[in-house]
Amino acid sequence: MTTRRQAFLLLALCALLYLPGRAAIQLYTRGEAREALAVREVVDTGRWLVPMRPDGKLTRKPPLFYWSGMLGWQLVPSSPELAVRLPSVVAGAVGVVAVACLGPAAVGAPAASAALILATSFEWMRAATSARVDMLLSAAMTLVLLGWIAQLAGRTARWTHVLVALGAALAVLAKGPI
Repeated sequence: MTTRRQAFLLLALCALLYLPGRAAIQLYTRGEAREALAVREVVDTGRWLVPMRPDGKLTRKPPLFYWSGMLGWQLVPSSPELAVRLPSVVAGAVGVVAVACLGPAAVGAPAASAALILATSFEWMRAATSARVDMLLSAAMTLVLLGWIAQLAGRTARWTHVLVALGAALAVLAKGPI
């Protein structure tokens, strides 16, 4: 099976696992509601550079989730629940596809099984379906780890350096310095 076909099938699997019901399920934790309110504030005010909460205080997290939530809100403005969960769904799918497609280059072995296990694991699914920064951080760190593993295995192509830098930058924008 080609890498492109494998990536497409994994994206379809992730969509089937992570998307159904996201619009119908109300925000059910304080964290989801808090993040959704901040995203709505960014959408309503247009102040995206430094996201604020509705009470005028700074958000507790760096801006990547709020920026991606704002994009989700623009894609599906009629469904705020889906809009604020969409960044996590996309990040979850990106992490799964990264493991499948970049895993072989990083470790020299097929990684489709690892990607399937990751896509269906409880905690990955929970994070990929909730409006929290956790999945954005997890997907970013997955990119960093795949790049590091490739470098440690002696596969020092230019893409490994770019992958590590991109993943680290996204991780900092998602959760702060970790």
